[in-house]
Amino acid sequence: KAEEQRKKDEKELEAQAEENRINTIKERIDTFETDSYKIIQATTFDDVELNKTMLDALANTDFDFEEYDILFEQAKARVQVSWDSKCTDVKQREEQRLENDRMKQEIFDVRVNRLKELGFIIKEDYIVNEELNSTHLLVDIKICNSSNFDFVVEQIKQKIKQSEQVKRDAEIKKEKDEQF
Repeated sequence: KAEEQRKKDEKELEAQAEENRINTIKERIDTFETDSYKIIQATTFDDVELNKTMLDALANTDFDFEEYDILFEQAKARVQVSWDSKCTDVKQREEQRLENDRMKQEIFDVRVNRLKELGFIIKEDYIVNEELNSTHLLVDIKICNSSNFDFVVEQIKQKIKQSEQVKRDAEIKKEKDEQF
């Protein structure tokens, strides 16, 4: 009976050691996948190369997964698919951001040209019409929405008309005074 108990205890220890070995391997696979997804989620356009290097370091481990090597390969494949998707998404977002910046710059340039046609000149960070005593920050012109900009342009046009009318009235008065 003592020998049977010893053999039974020995088998239980072997089973427990085997279970620990298997759990360690599966835990390593889970940790690899979890850490990889954290890196992927945190990836931005600016750190793609750095994060790719980190993922490669995680994937190229010397750990022996033994008969569970296929599970590790499947985890690597899932991580690769996720990485490819993230890279595509990050690239598209960056392209969209650049396109938006280009469009904003075009709109800004058109607005500045419209104001220049109305007699404004650029001085440092401002666009100024000294005759109308009107000054606007360039950054405000860049960020304001189109309806606000159109409203400001209409106000400027009205000021110009009023200024021209005042000049015409002054000329007419001067001519009348000269005739008188």
